Amino acid sequence: MRINEITTSNEITLPGMVAMINRKCAPYIRQMGWNNLLFRGVHPATTPFTINQCPVNRKPKDTYIEIHNVADAWFQKNFGVKYRSNAVFASGSHTQAQSFGHVYAIFPCGNFKFCWSRDVEDMTKEFSWVRAYMYSDTDDGQGKFEDALAMARYSDQDLLGAQASGNEIMIHCNEYIMVDVEDGLLDEIKAMQKSIITPDN
Repeated sequence: MRINEITTSNEITLPGMVAMINRKCAPYIRQMGWNNLLFRGVHPATTPFTINQCPVNRKPKDTYIEIHNVADAWFQKNFGVKYRSNAVFASGSHTQAQSFGHVYAIFPCGNFKFCWSRDVEDMTKEFSWVRAYMYSDTDDGQGKFEDALAMARYSDQDLLGAQASGNEIMIHCNEYIMVDVEDGLLDEIKAMQKSIITPDN
């Protein structure tokens, strides 16, 4: 089943949700467990339990396209992924996620990659100054931006540190599960998880 089929068909029970997360998201659960959560704000709110495909060639909503493209090329060169286009954004901070919409916990499925910076809470806000240089006849805007990215200490290691920082985390995967935080479903799933044996992976 895919995305809304899972949530509207009533074919999946609460234990089934727990089993699905443990099975499909095993690499993530091994790193993070059930208590170190990543959050995503979504507007408008969707159904409480969904499987979503990771964005591919995502177009920016708030980031200027020039900044988006330069950043994508820089991440591709340094980490092998166009993290601005081909990733889902998350944060260990419920507050930061809430500023973007209804809050869900996200669980990447299968193998995944991630990238984050200790110094950058939100790339769009942090580097908003860059656009002024992009159209300058006298300044190398792209070069200035690439230098700033290099100094920002981006890393593809230490997911627990990324979660604890509360900063933006870019996650590259095939698909991910979203669980509603605000309606109590996540608490129910976590309580159920404690009462069952985790399936073999």
